[in-house]
Amino acid sequence: MHVSPSEDKVCPGVMEMILKLPCGVKTAALTLEFDKGFLHIDEYPPDANQGFDIPSALVNFLDFQTKMHFVEDDFLENAPIFSKLKETRPVLAYTEVLLVPLTTPDFSMPYNVITITCTVFALYFGSLLNALRRRTGEEERLLNDKGQRKGPLIMLLSRLSAKLRGKPMEPPQPSSSSSHLVSRKLILKLLLLAGIGTTWMFYLE
Repeated sequence: MHVSPSEDKVCPGVMEMILKLPCGVKTAALTLEFDKGFLHIDEYPPDANQGFDIPSALVNFLDFQTKMHFVEDDFLENAPIFSKLKETRPVLAYTEVLLVPLTTPDFSMPYNVITITCTVFALYFGSLLNALRRRTGEEERLLNDKGQRKGPLIMLLSRLSAKLRGKPMEPPQPSSSSSHLVSRKLILKLLLLAGIGTTWMFYLE
């Protein structure tokens, strides 16, 4: 037996052996153990999940000789290529090609990480800019509009109550604490966004 170990990224390994099999043997199997390893991302083929094709093995029958016979012809006799084919040579047989699957990493993982990171940052900065650009007067106007938008049943009850008391119906006045409420909401939003951003940065580290 002669074994030539493989060199990484240089040449594959080669194993040569001489076997003597009885004539009654119909099949013979050779088992070889190997370890799977990760390759560099540039060394994977386009279809990495398929695996790698190992070339077929060569079986040389030393005790059997063969040669090719041709029809007798003066032109063929003088041709050097036909003279070469007529030489006696041992019988050669080639096995089937072996497909070896390798451990394949998840190539979509960087894309998923980039996508979720960009989504989180877009939500964070969008909410932060929205909170910073919103003015206090707009918040008060929105609160007043919400207070004035009452259902028809509530408006009817308010008018009926005003008629029973003999007083005119007064429009709803904005509460004095609306500005304080708006400022508190704005501060809470800023603190929440800052906390989310800090937590996300620590998570990425």
